[in-house]
Amino acid sequence: MIHLSLCYRLRSQAAACIGLSVLCAAAAEPETDSGWPRTTTSGGSQIQVFQPQLENWRTNCLRARSVVQVTLQDGAPPHLGVVWFTANTRVDKTNRLVRLDDFAITRVQFSAAAEQEANLKAVLRAALPQGARTIALDRLVLASVAAQDQARRGAISLKHDPPTVIWTTNAIAALVLIDGDPALRPVQGSSLLRVINTASLIVFDPTGGTYYLAGDGRWFQAGGIAGPWAVSANPPAAVTALTPPADASKPAGTNADSPVVFVSTKPAELLHTTGEPSYQTESSSGLMYAANTDSQLLYDPKGSAAYLLLSGRWFVSRPGLTGPWSYVPPKQLPAAFAQISRAGPKANVLSAVPGTSQAAAARAANSLPQTATIQRTGTSFKVQYDGAPQLKPVESTDLQYAINASEPVILCQHQFYAVGNAVWFVADSPTGPWAVATSVPQDIYTIPPSSPLYYVTYVYVGYAGEDTVEEAYLPGYAGSYDGEDGTGPVYGTGWSYTPWVGDYYYGWGWPYGYDYQYRWWDQSWLWRPEWSNVGNLYAMNARNVYETWPRASAYANAYEARFTADRATGYGYPTTYGRFAGATRPIAMPVPARASLVDPYAARPATSEAAAEGRAEQLRSTQVGSAASRDLYATRGGDIYLRQDGNWYRADANGRWAYACEAAGPKTAAYHPETVANYDRATAYRPAAAPAEYHPPEAARGLDQDYYARAAGERAWQQSRSAYRGRR
Repeated sequence: MIHLSLCYRLRSQAAACIGLSVLCAAAAEPETDSGWPRTTTSGGSQIQVFQPQLENWRTNCLRARSVVQVTLQDGAPPHLGVVWFTANTRVDKTNRLVRLDDFAITRVQFSAAAEQEANLKAVLRAALPQGARTIALDRLVLASVAAQDQARRGAISLKHDPPTVIWTTNAIAALVLIDGDPALRPVQGSSLLRVINTASLIVFDPTGGTYYLAGDGRWFQAGGIAGPWAVSANPPAAVTALTPPADASKPAGTNADSPVVFVSTKPAELLHTTGEPSYQTESSSGLMYAANTDSQLLYDPKGSAAYLLLSGRWFVSRPGLTGPWSYVPPKQLPAAFAQISRAGPKANVLSAVPGTSQAAAARAANSLPQTATIQRTGTSFKVQYDGAPQLKPVESTDLQYAINASEPVILCQHQFYAVGNAVWFVADSPTGPWAVATSVPQDIYTIPPSSPLYYVTYVYVGYAGEDTVEEAYLPGYAGSYDGEDGTGPVYGTGWSYTPWVGDYYYGWGWPYGYDYQYRWWDQSWLWRPEWSNVGNLYAMNARNVYETWPRASAYANAYEARFTADRATGYGYPTTYGRFAGATRPIAMPVPARASLVDPYAARPATSEAAAEGRAEQLRSTQVGSAASRDLYATRGGDIYLRQDGNWYRADANGRWAYACEAAGPKTAAYHPETVANYDRATAYRPAAAPAEYHPPEAARGLDQDYYARAAGERAWQQSRSAYRGRR
């Protein structure tokens, strides 16, 4: 077998980063985080320490592990190992730096040099002083969130029951969702009643027994909620008085064809083709796709089956589109799906196809958090209750939650916890006063997907200081969860949740009904307005929930609270996962300012197909050499992994690198700060086929999450350093 050396020449002492033994700079220079790995010498031995991976960080006490490389003397082969340590932390929030004091080694492991482990451990203990060590706060916050998520995240019990698929060939169509049977409540100052458990404006005129629906710039009417619906030629004055203002994000009703309207009180999805499906052949796979629809509709001529991608999940119908539709686990898709062109019109579906680099990249992106610094004082939070607070048990836990609250409120260990715009709050009473939480009980993170509160388990406290709290959330908070069989994200848990309907309506979002589509090249969910013209623009989810907490100042990197009554007054949009509030006051549902209109058929990023095809057979085992690469990671159990050339390799007990699996995301050179921008977004490449005897280890997803969290932490630190350096 031909071997590719993964050896790297050690940097010279003059060029090496400051090591753990000299982490504090000279007294004349301010301490800073000068990058990783860090190198030092002790008694003729050279020690290189790679960026720590957090295991726990609470009450200013940190537990972590790091890959280390020890060269006992000049010319001797280096030894790779893992060191576990504890330290007390002191946070300099002004400069976004953390000092590690009282550094103590708790465990050392050198699997390939067990006979020398005692000597190597002594060298490490002698080399690590009792003085301060410095690391960027941004690095630790991202690492802390990744560690918390990995510690609790196992297989997710999502559901994939098919929604009702409504196929229409009309020129213009609308699907209106109602969360259960219509709940009618009086419209203030009117004899009309409004259906409050819907995102649409539907009113009922009891004098004529007629329902009226606003949409497409006009009013529709029907004798019953299920229809049939028709354009209302002369709606009553009381109805026209409620006409919402024009919404530029929705198409005006100028088409000569009358729209067809469907209303569903159960999960449903609209499959809209202009006429019968116009199937075209997909160039690379032999599959066919419908060219006259915005939906991701493919046809397998060999199996005489139609496949429809809804909210990241595949459903199949044979032989036509009339159903019944049933869920297809990704691993049961025809093999041809993996051959769909990365540059073709159906490239969008590749994140939902197992074994593709797009699926791996999308999955990695779905593990990355957004972060914000929240001021503990002056940050307010409000919860609206429909009557007195009513608590209900959270199944499979000892927790309770408020079923009639506008925001998620949880009773845990005699205190109340709530989440607003991805920030945790705590209070002694369900009505407050609320304060920014400095920690969250672990019991809350046991809430299962069968509970409507599951999405809050993706919000974390990264670090709490005296004045500020570092908050973070993962895409699961916005309803984006890992799919089955290694595929990219699906939208929503798939579970059916019971809304609150009283004088107010508090629902739990809409996992189906808006043709949610995931774009793997910019890691965003798209959704279709309810009034559908094929070729419509789609709205793209806002990426960062923390944008709703405006910055307090140019340098503070903190956010002030701003309670928004959008939901309470009826505003909202379907891709706000979690609580959705109706209102008795009829209001249009505009696309919010933080969403943008995009073309779902926009040009996709260029891919180097020739280079991908030309990649040589991957090497399965190579000799361990110097580990000067920054792409070294240790699992909690002490296994060492190297990310190199788009693959993960594991250091075995014989001192060799054994191929483990393909890495998620772009094929890159060794990580270093100058190229951190390359890791900002996942790009596409074609994976080389791995031999059947190789299976991705359980640690693979955690490794990819650590890898991207490390890159995001580096980027955040560079941004913080540029903002704060001028203040020193």
